[in-house]
Amino acid sequence: MFLLLLVGFLIGNLLYGMACLEGPGLTRVLGFFYFGAAFLTLTGISGELGGPTLPPLLATGLSPLLQRAARLLIGIWLWRVRDDGSGSGAS
Repeated sequence: MFLLLLVGFLIGNLLYGMACLEGPGLTRVLGFFYFGAAFLTLTGISGELGGPTLPPLLATGLSPLLQRAARLLIGIWLWRVRDDGSGSGAS
């Protein structure tokens, strides 16, 4: 069941990343963060299946950093979209 959850996160992050890459500015930057999250999820899936993973020190440092930065940027992006009202995220 955990593998199914990881596959769902992988698909979701890839689709959000592809959708955001078409936008301008901060929206595009968020797309790259979604692809980073997809990469981390892919390494988790690989580890679950007995394949290669990131070195433990890199994985434990990169994951929290990427998640915190992405959440901050998503919050800023949502704030800008709310103020702009256009849905593009550009001010």
